[in-house]
Amino acid sequence: MKKCTLCVDRIYDETLEESERKPACVLACPTSARLFGDIHDPDSEVSEAIREEGGYQLLPEWGSNPANHYLPRRKQSITIHQDELQRSDNPLKRESGHPQGPVKEQTLDDVMSW
Repeated sequence: MKKCTLCVDRIYDETLEESERKPACVLACPTSARLFGDIHDPDSEVSEAIREEGGYQLLPEWGSNPANHYLPRRKQSITIHQDELQRSDNPLKRESGHPQGPVKEQTLDDVMSW
């Protein structure tokens, strides 16, 4: 196993289109959770994402100035309608057909002497 090189061979390969000059992990990510670009270019996609979404580096107090930046989690808003709050396996609905109160039939304990 080798250390990640960010697919440097792909990034500097001039025979590839500009949109293909990204690490394989960025191109293969099905959710587009990874971004790649020049953070020193203020108009690049990554610079805008860092600026607008509050990107940060890990452990800046160490002074290592890492190239990786992280974006905070996205906040999701989910709308749940009142009819979706009813559980299909509601135990109260299953037990509603049962008789309430003590059982008047004989049980196994009544007829057997253990």
